[in-house]
Amino acid sequence: MKNHVRHLCSLLGLLAVAIYIAMTITAWTFYPAAFGPNGNWLSDLGNNDLNPGGALLYRLGGILGGIGLAGFFLSLDGRAWGSVAPSGCSRPSCAPSAPWRQRASS
Repeated sequence: MKNHVRHLCSLLGLLAVAIYIAMTITAWTFYPAAFGPNGNWLSDLGNNDLNPGGALLYRLGGILGGIGLAGFFLSLDGRAWGSVAPSGCSRPSCAPSAPWRQRASS
């Protein structure tokens, strides 16, 4: 079950990026003048004065992409993602420490 959640969260991150890129390209097609990286900022696509037909699409893509990425990053808490706890213990505090946190024996 946990493996399914992990794959779903990975897909959520990819989907969020895909939504943002698709909405950005769609807003770019509505931009009334020539749009390029030398004369424009990316945020010009979301400006109502400069891009009246596509500004809402660009902003909506940013919002939906941000929500998707928030869900993706919240799933990366590090607990139960391949760490092995001692037998009989299911709490994250029982999981072994990371190697870089162990004290060096001298």
